[in-house]
Amino acid sequence: MRVLQEAGAPSGVAQRSSDLLNDPQLAHRGFHHYMEHPEMGNIPYSGHEFRIRGYDSRPLSPAPCLGQHSEQVMREILGMSDDQLAEVLVAGAVV
Repeated sequence: MRVLQEAGAPSGVAQRSSDLLNDPQLAHRGFHHYMEHPEMGNIPYSGHEFRIRGYDSRPLSPAPCLGQHSEQVMREILGMSDDQLAEVLVAGAVV
């Protein structure tokens, strides 16, 4: 990074997500938002890189669990009947 900066190339340190959690600038900006996830507990979610006055840019809910919306999708979007849904579930095709 220093060599590139000395040569006039805009550059910075490549950070891991664990580094970002400890970044003082991101902490100051309230970048990370902690939410309770049903399987993983209280975990951080990243906000947006930008801030707009009067707009809350954080995630609204934790990430869904695997298969959490499978039945809803099959019924409401795919229009599957109860029998079709049962057949798919019995076959083990979805979680």
